Amino acid sequence: MKIAISGPVGSGKSTLAAALSARFGLEVLPENMDGIVTAQRRLAVAGNANWRERAIQQKNALRAWMKAHEEWFEARARAVRQAKACVTDRSDLDVLASWLVFFSGQPDNGATARLMAGMAERLKPFDLIVLLPPREDAFDDTNETGLKRELSPVAHWLHYCLAQGLAAESGTPLLVLDAKGSVAARVEAIAARLDETTP
Repeated sequence: MKIAISGPVGSGKSTLAAALSARFGLEVLPENMDGIVTAQRRLAVAGNANWRERAIQQKNALRAWMKAHEEWFEARARAVRQAKACVTDRSDLDVLASWLVFFSGQPDNGATARLMAGMAERLKPFDLIVLLPPREDAFDDTNETGLKRELSPVAHWLHYCLAQGLAAESGTPLLVLDAKGSVAARVEAIAARLDETTP
């Protein structure tokens, strides 16, 4: 059994992944966003360079940030292939949705087309994609690993809508959960859906 959990920051992906791991004995594949976050920080620092160096540093930093995203996709695909049974804390949908937002209008040498074309294949091993909606209440501005979270409700809803559209395109079974459900209720809803979709 393989389950992909998708949702904006603070939506409860890590908590749900841990609960599903306990219930079904699944390996949790952590989000492993360090490479992307490090490259993003370099891009921010490049913006502080003097005006003569800024354009070159920003261009190089942007390329490195794109490369970090592509490396994440490759590493995640390997980890999913190697796992016998797993649940992902963050899915390809999340990272691809972020890519579409962050790199809109940027030259990408065909990377977006490649990522979009390969999405259905990367999601094929999953029995179910679980999509969590944005939280309506306040949450911490850092995650459990200390990474800073985007706090804009607009960004959360944009991410959610993009991820939902991408999931629908993938052909993998999708379960969209309610914002108000408890972790236990979410686990039961997922168990019921898996019973429906598993032959």
